[in-house]
Amino acid sequence: MKRILRGEIETVAAGEELGRSLARGDFIALFGDLGAGQTSFARGMAVGLGIASRVTSPTFALVNVYEGTSLTFCHMDLYRLNGPEDLDSIGWDELIETHGVCAVEWCERAGDRLPKRRIEVHLTYEGEETRRCEITEREG
Repeated sequence: MKRILRGEIETVAAGEELGRSLARGDFIALFGDLGAGQTSFARGMAVGLGIASRVTSPTFALVNVYEGTSLTFCHMDLYRLNGPEDLDSIGWDELIETHGVCAVEWCERAGDRLPKRRIEVHLTYEGEETRRCEITEREG
């Protein structure tokens, strides 16, 4: 799926749309430059999953976990990590295996530790308030 998103409201709405289709075990890899809208997209996914808590950026916490009525939403931000060698310090394997849905910002820092089966969301600047959103499924 490809679409143009105009502003934060449309970015959150696109995330919510994807969130409504997610199931236990889904892994969402979020790609994009700083400020491209990864956290806004993740906030929308949480709404789509029925998470009542407000989703905030996990940049400094690295991992935020939100309990929903039927699923747990694990939101990670790997921006502050140096690379795949740092993943064990945050309990990477346990996090991606035990939570209902995982969404990871700056997932390129995970290298080959990304799950083979994943949904990739690429957010790229098209203009000051406009982003291109491309969503693809990888089966491994």
